[in-house]
Amino acid sequence: MNTQEAAQVIEAMVRSLQENPAQFHFTVQVTSIGAQGTAYGGGVGMVGIGRDGGTGISASASGGNVKARVVREKANEAAGQQIQELLNHLSAVALELRSPSPDKSKLQKMAEAMKGKLIPDLIVSVVANLISASVGS
Repeated sequence: MNTQEAAQVIEAMVRSLQENPAQFHFTVQVTSIGAQGTAYGGGVGMVGIGRDGGTGISASASGGNVKARVVREKANEAAGQQIQELLNHLSAVALELRSPSPDKSKLQKMAEAMKGKLIPDLIVSVVANLISASVGS
């Protein structure tokens, strides 16, 4: 495989991610840990008594659905940023592969930089293999 073919495959990955960013999705799950007390029509809901200097229950009151919605919105925003960073990174790899004399060391560093991020392992592996196949390992 030559560098132009490798760039073409990476550019196809970029187009695919731009057209359908949800193909790699993240699930955010909000879990309530511990006891939960609910009061209908006002009232306390749950009482905790601390002994020997303990506090009993530490609580905050707010709309749980609101908190979950905010968490979900922030997670979606972060995922969108990660996808955009991935698209930028893949485009930079393709651009380097299309240069008249691609820098093998630079390409290997670019592939290495993808590891340990929220990038699906499949994409990291494909990019690393394309770089290796087109400029050597």
